[in-house]
Amino acid sequence: LTGVSPLRQGTDTRGDSLPAEYDLLTERLSARGWRVAGLQAFMLIDLFRNLGFEYELGTDMRAWIAGRVREKEPFFLWYHYLDTHLPYNPAGAEDILADFPAADRAAAARIDAVRTLPAIPEGAVAFNADDRPWVEALYRGGFDDFDAWFAGFWAFFEQSGLRDTTILIVTADHGEELLERGQVGHASTTRAGHLHEEIVRVPLFVWAPPGLLPVPPGTVIDAPSDHRMIAPTLAGMLGLGEISAHEAPGLFE
Repeated sequence: LTGVSPLRQGTDTRGDSLPAEYDLLTERLSARGWRVAGLQAFMLIDLFRNLGFEYELGTDMRAWIAGRVREKEPFFLWYHYLDTHLPYNPAGAEDILADFPAADRAAAARIDAVRTLPAIPEGAVAFNADDRPWVEALYRGGFDDFDAWFAGFWAFFEQSGLRDTTILIVTADHGEELLERGQVGHASTTRAGHLHEEIVRVPLFVWAPPGLLPVPPGTVIDAPSDHRMIAPTLAGMLGLGEISAHEAPGLFE
């Protein structure tokens, strides 16, 4: 959102906030009359202060977007899908676990921890190497849920006409450990400081209507990229000019 690394910003842990003087993509859009919003309650924590958003908490995402379409109001919306995060408890969890019966009480307790805890700090649960199949199965079940959710969203995106007018970026803020190093979730990034491949390799795709995407549709960029490139990419596509704080080029440069 800023095009600046968290370490340079000084916003790398809970309790930190972005300095108010940053020149932001979101603020430039607001100045042009765009509605810039986040809808979820977790965005009230300190880390999301001074990011240029109005927080319209508790509003249904599709209803909010439909309102902007009806009013012909340009908008920038950040929506954070949370249900692939710990706890891993997808809609079909019981059916998934039927293929992985718990061997004893200790195994049942580990399964319960993965299905109920929002974070599992390093050392809090003594996982076994043979837990990995059911951990992965629960995690993938969460992605089945996401696929269904996104299919519904994409149908709405097309039916509402947004496909022809709107840039859509889908990415993730982190990956998840599935017992590669004996842990589940991403607690190691905050507890032990690990940044292995499973944490830092995340999906990123950009959808844009004809005329706005500066590369042929379906282009795959093999070069390394990171989230600092998203803000300059959007600034270029939307004609906002150069933003001095940006540390990296856009994705298509």
